[in-house]
Amino acid sequence: MATEQQAFVLRIAPSGIDRVALALRENVAIIGWCAPELLEPSLDWKAFREIVRARFYANDDNLRRAGAAAGHMWRFIREMNIGDLLVVPHGAEFYVGRITSPAFYVPERVKEDTAFRRKVEWLNHQKPIPRSAARAALQSRLKIQGTSADAIDLLPEIIESLGNAERKEHRTFDEDLKVLRLTEN
Repeated sequence: MATEQQAFVLRIAPSGIDRVALALRENVAIIGWCAPELLEPSLDWKAFREIVRARFYANDDNLRRAGAAAGHMWRFIREMNIGDLLVVPHGAEFYVGRITSPAFYVPERVKEDTAFRRKVEWLNHQKPIPRSAARAALQSRLKIQGTSADAIDLLPEIIESLGNAERKEHRTFDEDLKVLRLTEN
């Protein structure tokens, strides 16, 4: 059974270091929290979160940070599928890529906290799209504070932004507001 295409927002800045240029150069998506045992398919959510807690947040008196980190890792490893779209915010712009592989782990990249990866085909010829050219809902989702977020509800806006970028057409946030005001009146 084929799954419906999904979309995700992913910040590529493990350990707070911008790794977007590396991701583009190597055609990968990258996430931190180096713990190769998370790739074990038999782990349920509770065991998955416990690995993250024990490895990175053992001194915390609650599961808040471990749960948030595990949620991002779970999404990257378990929920993203080949063919899904990734939207990567980067300054005043964003990149869009299509996932082309399952999650994998590169032990040689542990020191730079970029060991968890997925192969990605970067769309729009690896060129960024201005955030201002995206619809308001997509612009808002690009402001996430965490590492990742689901964006399946914005799939049409993401595809539209890609098409507009390829045609070098941009609809601005102000134009969206004008259309919204016209439809409300």
